[in-house]
Amino acid sequence: MRILLVSHRYLPHSKGGVETFTDTLARGLTQLGYCTAILARDCRGLDSPFSWQRIESKGQTVYWLRHQLSAARSFRDSWRDPRLLAPLQEIFAAFAPEIVHLNHPDGWGVLPLELARHHNLLSGATLHDYKWLCPRGQMLQPSGERCETAEEMRCARCVHAQLDGGPARTLARLLAPSDLLHWAARNGSAGRPADSAPSRIARQRLRIRNIALMESLRACDVVASPSRFVADRYQKEGLQRHVEIIKNGLLLPDQQSRDQTVWPFGCAPQRVDAGRPLTVGFFGNAHQSKGLALLREALVALPKGSVLLHVHGSGGDLPGPFIKHHGAYRRDQIPALLQGIDVVAIPSIWDENQPMVALEARACRKALLVSDLGGLPELVEPGVDGWIVPGSDPESWAERLATLAARPQLCSEAGLKSTPPYDAESMAAAYLRAYGASDLGSRVDASPTC
Repeated sequence: MRILLVSHRYLPHSKGGVETFTDTLARGLTQLGYCTAILARDCRGLDSPFSWQRIESKGQTVYWLRHQLSAARSFRDSWRDPRLLAPLQEIFAAFAPEIVHLNHPDGWGVLPLELARHHNLLSGATLHDYKWLCPRGQMLQPSGERCETAEEMRCARCVHAQLDGGPARTLARLLAPSDLLHWAARNGSAGRPADSAPSRIARQRLRIRNIALMESLRACDVVASPSRFVADRYQKEGLQRHVEIIKNGLLLPDQQSRDQTVWPFGCAPQRVDAGRPLTVGFFGNAHQSKGLALLREALVALPKGSVLLHVHGSGGDLPGPFIKHHGAYRRDQIPALLQGIDVVAIPSIWDENQPMVALEARACRKALLVSDLGGLPELVEPGVDGWIVPGSDPESWAERLATLAARPQLCSEAGLKSTPPYDAESMAAAYLRAYGASDLGSRVDASPTC
């Protein structure tokens, strides 16, 4: 069986959660004996757009297709760019997949799934965020306010600069001098107040996009989500079909072990000395939505020296004697970085799905402290292996952190009770079951050698 995993970006040029998921799933499928390749957008330059190349990287076949979102000539190009069709056809012909699985629609839109169905291939998608519903992807407004539903007028107002940009406007943007572009950015890219009502044409463009993406999901053979929350959110927004709940997994060093008492990362719960500050770990890029500012606000209210926050990731250089910034890190450094952490905090202010850092903490027997938004509560048994705190409420975070600082042994006890995450093979096997791998013979021809 030949499986093509399509991602918006990929390692090592981009290191987000979806990229890590794609790599983990690909390696799990390979370990199970399936021929797997990855198709990703190469966003590193504008030269030779829509060209592609095949690269062998650490045992994985990767097809890199040159394509940047900034090259879109109109809003429609952001989800159905006809210039992608020819290179996609060529890559499909070169690899001859039997399954095409889209891990994120950013930059691809509906085309990989439509092309798969056109060739009578199995097709599927994993819902990692809300990009299929929300052009911004997080159901979060620029102000930081969460959106409970995808309401057309509000959504159109949120991305009105994109919706008002037709081919002529995009051409003007590409040809305009840089100082003029900077002036336009400072004074409103659409030339009108951001809170003004979007035009009928703008709303129609957004509506067409959302209908097309949702119809593409409905037509898939398999749609999966790592959390029940995200699956339910899509179904409430009109995705009238079954969604498989398949937990994210990790590529653990000891793939042979199936004993849950063995922790492949080799970590052990840290016995907390009451004489030192509680060490809290924050991992990932410090985007506004990740809630690092909220966490800092909570720490300000605590007694001096009671808690020390270690921030691992780029950006978010917040001041404070109780914060240590360590910068970007590699995935293979995570076990060592977690060794000195008592509890891992995920204070997200948006409806997260199932972030990788939570699984990495689990693999190293670290307690979790998460917000009550999105799929995060599904990762914690409150008071057993971690704690759930009301999102966007710094007072509640301060109260919980003060309790843990006063009783640090709670963290090591919770770490001992945590359960290990899926490994790569287990996650891959769950996806194969969802596709009904044993029944593929009736849908596709016998696979050539990989």
